[in-house]
Amino acid sequence: YYDTTTFEEPAVAIGTVNLVDISVDLAKGHANMTNADTWSVYYSGIFRPNETGEYVFRIDSDDGGRISLDGKRIAGNFGEHSLKSSSSQPILL
Repeated sequence: YYDTTTFEEPAVAIGTVNLVDISVDLAKGHANMTNADTWSVYYSGIFRPNETGEYVFRIDSDDGGRISLDGKRIAGNFGEHSLKSSSSQPILL
């Protein structure tokens, strides 16, 4: 993750995860965060559906989040705001 909202180097932490679930208590933040309101995280990976069909991707974020698929933004609400959800249109995969 980054200790800024703009993904500016250097990254504070880099690692590998098997499941993306960043349910963070924003009042406490991460142990290494200097300000729980001004951090950002970037995940990349491969989505392999078990079967062909339509999928909807959703992101819930406080102060912004984006989801891209094959380099195209499919959902997001970047900017300062309280908790919001953003969902993609159904995507055939």
